[in-house]
Amino acid sequence: DYCEVSRAKGWPMTFYLPIRFLDQGTLPFLLVQNLAARLPNALLELPGGAVDLLTDQRRQAYFTALTARMYRRKEAEFMPEVEAIAAYAIGRGLVTSDDVHVVDPPMSWAQVETLSRQDGVSFQSHGVTHQAVACLEPAELRAELTASQEAIRNRTGRAVNHFCYPYGGVESIGAQAPAIVAERFSSAVTMARGRLRGSALHRLPRIPFYDRDRRNIARLKVMTATSAGAQ
Repeated sequence: DYCEVSRAKGWPMTFYLPIRFLDQGTLPFLLVQNLAARLPNALLELPGGAVDLLTDQRRQAYFTALTARMYRRKEAEFMPEVEAIAAYAIGRGLVTSDDVHVVDPPMSWAQVETLSRQDGVSFQSHGVTHQAVACLEPAELRAELTASQEAIRNRTGRAVNHFCYPYGGVESIGAQAPAIVAERFSSAVTMARGRLRGSALHRLPRIPFYDRDRRNIARLKVMTATSAGAQ
C-alpha cells in the first residue's frame, strides 16, 4: 500500500483527482488504450468510412494519430469515432465489451473521505473530464476548474489549491491555460521533467512513473530530469 509506505518514510502524498473517473469509472483515454491493446488486426467498415488496421504497422500508426488528436482536441471531436470502432468490434466478436470497457477501478469517494483525514495526504484537482485544457474555451476551462475544486472540497472539507494538467504535455496545455489556472490555483504541474528550482509555479515539472517502469528506467528518469533541469 503506497500510503503505508509513505507514512513509514514520512513522505507527504498528493492525489490529483479527475472527477468523472471517480463518478463513472472510466475516461476516454482509457477506452482508447484498451482498444489499442486488444483490438486484433482487421478492416473496420464504419459508417464514416473504413479504418484499415490489417497490419501491426497500420494499427500502430492509426492509434498514434488518434492519441495525438486526443492530446489536442475536445473529446467530441474524436470520441464518436472511438465509440463507433468499439461498437463495430464488439458487434462482430473481435473483442468483448469487457475487453473495451473494463479498467482498473478508481479510488472511491469513500476512500478519498477517509484518507483526507490523515496527516500528509492531500487531494487536489485533475479537472473533471480529463480533456486537454488547450482545446477548451476560457469559460469551459473555468467551469472545469471550479467544478473540480468544489467536488473535492465537498468530500474532504479541505482547500483545493493545486492542479495537474490532463496529459500534461506542451501541446495539451497551450499558451493561455496557465494564466486561467492561476486564477484559482497556487500551482500546477505538467509532464515535463526537470528541477523545481526556477520553474514557473503554474508550469511545474514532475517525473512520471508507471507500473511498467522497472527500477533502471525509474533511475534513468530521475537522472535525466535532474540533468535537464541543471542545464
